[in-house]
Amino acid sequence: MAQAAATLVPIYVDCTAGGANADLQKKYNVQGYPTLLFLDSNGTQVEELASRAAAGMRDQIVRVVQAHSRPTISDSTIEAGLTLAREQGKLLAIAFMDPGAEGGGDALLELVMTPAMEPMRGRFHWIRRPISGERNRATDEAKAHGAKKSPTLILLDPWVEAEADRELKKITSFRSLRRDLEKVVEDAQKAGHPPAAGATPPTPPSTPPSTPPSTPPADDEGD
Repeated sequence: MAQAAATLVPIYVDCTAGGANADLQKKYNVQGYPTLLFLDSNGTQVEELASRAAAGMRDQIVRVVQAHSRPTISDSTIEAGLTLAREQGKLLAIAFMDPGAEGGGDALLELVMTPAMEPMRGRFHWIRRPISGERNRATDEAKAHGAKKSPTLILLDPWVEAEADRELKKITSFRSLRRDLEKVVEDAQKAGHPPAAGATPPTPPSTPPSTPPSTPPADDEGD
């Protein structure tokens, strides 16, 4: 529970002492006590706590945090990003970008941070990778994912066992970014990804050693 709520800022408001904080009680239509509300950074109510059971509280907190948290764009490796995404119960979004190039990737990050993107951005763990390296040549990672221009957004599913099948979508035009992210989340959910809170991500099955075909006995060469 504590881990799930680690990114929340708890605020205790006493509305029982001589009518204190009546304005807040009216604003959020509080009808009884205790009442626990989830608010975004603007003070807008997101949800009300729906369950007093520990498991229900944890699941709701995880869902609210995922849906409304501001993404941290890190420069970690893709493998580290996949690991963190699994731990957080999220999909992985990789922004291949070159801030020094025309167009860069800042516009994409600004778009991700807009209020319209809030319901979707928390469903992904976001990392940033260079699209070019020395002599302005494409990096091996960018080549592997077909990222040819900055920015390119690659969406991966950390719960798919085969690395070649991880890529869910490649986005280079961001006019319908929210709809594209919604479709990716929907497809992943149909596959059961991310798994339910508390579930253990699958591990790739071990490949049994190959057994060479048996050699038929040689025919006797005459008598």
